[in-house]
Amino acid sequence: MMADRPKSKDKAGSRKKKKAGRRTHFVPVILVLVLAALVIAECVLFQGESITITGNQRVSDEEIEQLVHWDTLQGNTLLLWLLDRRVGKGGNEYLEDVEVRLDGPNQVEVTVTEVTLIGCFAADTGYYYCDEDGKAVFLKTERIEDVPLIEGLAVTLKRGKRIEAMSESALEDILEIGSLLLTYDIHCDSILVEDDDTYALQMGDVLVRLGRNVYMSERIAELADLTDELEGRKGTLHLEEYDSTKDSVIFSQE
Repeated sequence: MMADRPKSKDKAGSRKKKKAGRRTHFVPVILVLVLAALVIAECVLFQGESITITGNQRVSDEEIEQLVHWDTLQGNTLLLWLLDRRVGKGGNEYLEDVEVRLDGPNQVEVTVTEVTLIGCFAADTGYYYCDEDGKAVFLKTERIEDVPLIEGLAVTLKRGKRIEAMSESALEDILEIGSLLLTYDIHCDSILVEDDDTYALQMGDVLVRLGRNVYMSERIAELADLTDELEGRKGTLHLEEYDSTKDSVIFSQE
């Protein structure tokens, strides 16, 4: 009788192994079902309905949509977000950064950061455009209308490098003036560095004399208030002696 007991244990162990084997077979099946459910949910829930693009002025919405693969990945916004969370420049010289995020499963928001162009310098091969840090970001054969031409400053230009100027202080002043013009949404044809280390703007038929870089932000703010009055006029606007405490703005009509 004692010899038969191990056989009973062997049968019990065999039954346990069979149950464990059946449970092991169930695990892959459950995983497949869960994955299939996730895929179906993703396809149903993450259907792109709209895309909102903000921050772009020089780059069109169509170019941004192409950059983030909206046409090909519209049916799966989650995949679009995973692939394009940080698109970067995408080879477009006007772009500094492109960021994609989901505003719900069906809405895609794209935030575009473009390069801030302060001005351009004329060269034999075209125009070098500089950013707010004084770097020549790119070279183009054509002139971009709303970017002022910087004249009167001797510089050495190399694409992708900071501009080397004969007068570093004058370059810094130009960058400051250019930033102020953008802040106050003032468009001019050119920024001039004069021989006496003063600055001026050419705005159509009006020459705006800014003087030296003293109280420049106040002078540009005053110019912003006078811009509409200069429309259609020809002459020189004198702001070099501007003082907010008295009437020191003079316009010389031609």
